Amino acid sequence: MAIPASPSPAPIATASSASAEDAAADAPATSRLRRAAASPGARRGGLALVDQAVASATNFLTMVLIGRYCGEESPGIYALCISIVVFVSVLQDRCLATSYMVFIHNKLPDERGRFLGSTLVHLGLTTLAACVALAGYAGWLAARGARPEMAQAVLVLTVAAPSFLLRDFLRSVAFAHMQMISALTGDAIVFVIQIGALATLAWTGLLDVPAVFAWMGLATAASCVAWAVAKPLPVALDRGRLAADWHEHWGYSRWLVAGRLAGNFSRFAMPWIVVWLADVATVSQLSVCSTLVGISWLFIRGVTNYLRPLTIGAYAHGGAGPMLRVMWQGIGLFVVTLGTIAVALWFVGGWLLATVFKPEYAVAGPALAVLGLGSAITAVGMTVSNALSAVHDTRSQFWGEMITMVVTLATAVPLVHAFGVTGAAWSLLAGVAASLVYMGAALAGDLRRLPQPSA
Repeated sequence: MAIPASPSPAPIATASSASAEDAAADAPATSRLRRAAASPGARRGGLALVDQAVASATNFLTMVLIGRYCGEESPGIYALCISIVVFVSVLQDRCLATSYMVFIHNKLPDERGRFLGSTLVHLGLTTLAACVALAGYAGWLAARGARPEMAQAVLVLTVAAPSFLLRDFLRSVAFAHMQMISALTGDAIVFVIQIGALATLAWTGLLDVPAVFAWMGLATAASCVAWAVAKPLPVALDRGRLAADWHEHWGYSRWLVAGRLAGNFSRFAMPWIVVWLADVATVSQLSVCSTLVGISWLFIRGVTNYLRPLTIGAYAHGGAGPMLRVMWQGIGLFVVTLGTIAVALWFVGGWLLATVFKPEYAVAGPALAVLGLGSAITAVGMTVSNALSAVHDTRSQFWGEMITMVVTLATAVPLVHAFGVTGAAWSLLAGVAASLVYMGAALAGDLRRLPQPSA
């Protein structure tokens, strides 16, 4: 199945001009709303939300099937294993995808295919390193002889990881060029293959974690093949530019990578901290809570996938004013929607866990509510981080992530020891809240130092 390219003639995201906004300011409110709803930006934003709905539904239904049809420890094993690959994916996003979004604005049309080709080579090399590490970990687990299901799962994940990581990068590239249809079609392929296969295995009683990873790899591989066949973007390889393009990526993103390594280390390490202080069953409670909160991440990632290139493009083409308008619109949207969800989870969290998964998970209701509040704070922090990326203040993003790691790890052991899965949720919340405060202050300082427009 081919992935169609975006119908938009413009490959790079740009912000609406201030003059257009001023000209429409005096129009009736209903007319402005109709024009806004019919605008290309609104259509792209809607497609971004639909795409994220498909991607999030894939992750959500995968965990639901594991939680309902596998053993009590299976959600915990899945969460521990997938956290490794997702962590690598996040690092690749900061090192390659984000810098690609930034630098593609400065490339001439005939340079963009070569730049994408170089970036794909860099992605392949970092993926190879991750797979070598995964294979080593699988061998170590097998040698110990403990939890054979987990050792087998890590081994299968080693084979599935390359297509998983490539698919994740191709989504970011599609968003950078506002090719929402391309991203949506690719994620639909993953959904149909992966969920269809896992549902069949669950119905026949053959579902386990290694099978989940096997079908995840096949589904994402099919999506990548479809992208290659459709060729929604030109790809060229210039071996003489590989080193120079890598230095361009690394020169911009080294603080982002270090920051993401610090900030996400605490989040991805939390299941390992919980299994060390408690047991795999408690990790399962944390993972099913994270899955339900992941419903709100459907909205967060969908909006962020649209706002991140828009924020960067707004600053690149219009300066601080248009960038701040995009940022505050995103913050307002997140506060209203996710704040409402967080309040609701305080009242119905336990019932949701028992209904969607199993009754024994209802005890984790308070943790679900705390994680819901944390997702709202994280979304606001991501919006501020987009603005820091736009003004090239990657160092402040690094220190914001460092604060997340330090605060989370400093509070994790006492809180998990005292309150179990709920303590883990409070620890994660404390880390993202502290990071948001710091990044907000850093952005305010950056804006004061930027050249002010003349009167």
